[in-house]
Amino acid sequence: MSLYPALFAKFSSMQAELAESPRFLYPAGPSPFIKIEKRLRDCVVGIPQVREEAGLRFGNIVLKNDEFGRYAAGRLVMASTCLLGAKALFMWLFRKPISEWMEARDDSLRAHYVANVVADAVAKERIVETQGAEFYKNVVAPADVISASMLAKRPASLPELAQVALARSVLGFPSPYAPSPISSIAEDFMTELRTIIRGGSCLQTLLGDLYELTARIPGPWHSVYLPYANALPKARAETSIFSATPDIEAFEEIRAQAGIEPPNYDDAFGQDLFFEISRESKRSEKVLGRLARSASRANLGTFGFPPSDLACYRQLYEEMAPQIRRMVEQARMVRNVLDESAFEQAGNVDLQVAIQAIASESYRDDTFVRDEDIMKDESWAVLVDASLSLGGISRELKSVALCIAEIAKEVIGSNPWGMFAFSDEFYCIKDFSEPYDSLARSRIGGLTTGGLSHIPDAIRACRQMLLEHARERNYIILVSDGLPSGYPGIEKELAGSIREAGMSGVAVAGIGIGSNRIKKYIPNAKVISEPGELARAFSEIYFSLSS
Repeated sequence: MSLYPALFAKFSSMQAELAESPRFLYPAGPSPFIKIEKRLRDCVVGIPQVREEAGLRFGNIVLKNDEFGRYAAGRLVMASTCLLGAKALFMWLFRKPISEWMEARDDSLRAHYVANVVADAVAKERIVETQGAEFYKNVVAPADVISASMLAKRPASLPELAQVALARSVLGFPSPYAPSPISSIAEDFMTELRTIIRGGSCLQTLLGDLYELTARIPGPWHSVYLPYANALPKARAETSIFSATPDIEAFEEIRAQAGIEPPNYDDAFGQDLFFEISRESKRSEKVLGRLARSASRANLGTFGFPPSDLACYRQLYEEMAPQIRRMVEQARMVRNVLDESAFEQAGNVDLQVAIQAIASESYRDDTFVRDEDIMKDESWAVLVDASLSLGGISRELKSVALCIAEIAKEVIGSNPWGMFAFSDEFYCIKDFSEPYDSLARSRIGGLTTGGLSHIPDAIRACRQMLLEHARERNYIILVSDGLPSGYPGIEKELAGSIREAGMSGVAVAGIGIGSNRIKKYIPNAKVISEPGELARAFSEIYFSLSS
């Protein structure tokens, strides 16, 4: 199991019901973020990837790649996922009273601080409720101690000293060094905050009381209030009372003061989690390296992976489930005739008879043509147009990509295959070395439309990716409207890219969506008007090439 499914499972467990939940994007953004919209399913939680670069990095947190750093990285990414997952639900449920209250406040940054601290307190109760006290003790509590160890050791001013003391109290580790007036503010703040957990106060009244307490602290407020949570809206520039690197000595001191048992930095949970983090990082680096080599000579902008959004994929899959099942059944019907049956049927498929079987959805026992050489050594790449020329509707793009991927899984079978999306950028949905699992599916959920249609450049980049996994026969299936755009002479370049592919041993086939323009460049391309026709078009192309 890769890291993404583990994080998504925890995120999902924070939700009231999975069918109607916020979207979980991973990896996404340089830092954790949360976005609240009118509909719950449109809300977004984004979690950045733990990167192995000059040590370890999670968002703005920099760690050494040692025993403590690996322990901290695993706790931080898991705690961030759980906290923001639970927090998004609360912020959406109370979005109207919170929004109305904040609009009436003079200091927006303080108001956002108060609202987020309240939401965090409720979210942490939700984590204990859904995951249990032991999980909280092993994951979230250490993330809080790590955060406290990053607080400024020598605050430069009285306002900063007060905010540090308040942050420590909110994290559960009151400062023993704060002056009495500052400690009093922090204590009063925590007393008010506990009332919402007990359900003893109106939300807007509580927010107002907490805001008034922060007003007793002079000076500007800082925008980073908890390193593993979302940052507050920036007033001018991002400011923080936290350093970038946790201090292990401060960590041990705070832990001991709070009476927390010494952690096992090398425990099984941390080892397993960091193993997945490291494996994901290395796998991503390898694929990104191949993408960089493949796109280096093409006229393409950025390249990489779409954000992972499994919730969006699942919502779309549920909506399209009957249609997808029919398409998959059609694909299986053709694929099954390739398998040796109980009557020892074997050989190559008779394409025309197989297509008739698909159209009639009936079994035929005459679909084989005897051939001793039935084994195929093939590699396939599916290239999906994500540019604005296809209408600019992300849902339609995801529908096409979802259907194509589910059909490819059934039809191509054990042969290596990859799937890529492009506009004037280039994205890997599934590398040839990856399984078609929840991570690949989540990338389909994260696809968006945009940009120009650099079809020839995408074909060249895709060809290079394919040739690194070349077999005896190599194919690209282009799914596009066949309308290239972006620079002068691009139509000539498109014809040239297809010709170049053929000369290097890669055949290019096509599925035209809503337009027969693609036939100008790929004469034998299949043209469809809706995703429901993809199964037949894909199967026809696959078996015409593979026969």
